Amino acid sequence: DRSPSRGLGDVYKRQREAGAVGAVRELGEAGEASEAQQLADPAFDARAAYSESAYMTVDPAASSMRGLPLAEVVATFSDEQLPLHTRYSAMFALRDMNSKAAALALAAGLRERSSALFRHEVAFVLGQLERECTVPQLKECLANLAEHPMVRHEAAEALGAIGSADALSTLRAFAEDGEPIVRESCAVALDMFDRTGFEDAGVVV
Repeated sequence: DRSPSRGLGDVYKRQREAGAVGAVRELGEAGEASEAQQLADPAFDARAAYSESAYMTVDPAASSMRGLPLAEVVATFSDEQLPLHTRYSAMFALRDMNSKAAALALAAGLRERSSALFRHEVAFVLGQLERECTVPQLKECLANLAEHPMVRHEAAEALGAIGSADALSTLRAFAEDGEPIVRESCAVALDMFDRTGFEDAGVVV
C-alpha cells in the first residue's frame, strides 16, 4: 500500500471543484435530484458543512466522527437508511484514519446501491488515499457498464492516482470506453501518471 505521495492534490482539488458541480447535475438528471439537493441544502451552514482536509480539498461534510472506533464509523458509513451528510461524515473519518482496514471499508461502499452520488464520493476518497489494496474494487467499478458514468470516471481517476501496474493496465483497457467521460478520464489518469514519472526522473515535460 502507498500513502498519499504523488503530489496530485492541486490537480484533484481543481477536478473536484469542477466535477462536483457536474456530478450533482448529472445525477440529478438521472432521477437522483433529491440526494443532490440534500448535499446542496441551503439550510446547512456553509462553514459547518464544509471543512478543509489534510488532502488539500474541501470536504462536503465536516467529520464529527474522528476518534471513534473503526467499527462504529463503518456502521454509520454502511447504513443506507441514514442521511447522506451523516454517511459522508463517516466517510471522511475513515479516510482520515488512513489504514488498510479503513480503506477496505471505504472500498466496500462502491457496491452500495442507494446512491450513485455516494459511490462517486467514495471513489474520489479512494483516489486521495492511493491504497493499492483498493484496486480490485475500483477495477470492478470501472468495468461495471451499468454503473453511472460519473462514478466510473471517478474510479478511473482513483486508479490513476494509485498508479500500480494492475491499475494502469486496467486504465489502458478502458481507454476506448464507449462513455466519453470514462474514456477521457482514463486518458487523463494515464497522462498524469506518465508526467509524474517523468518529473520524478527530473525530465521536464
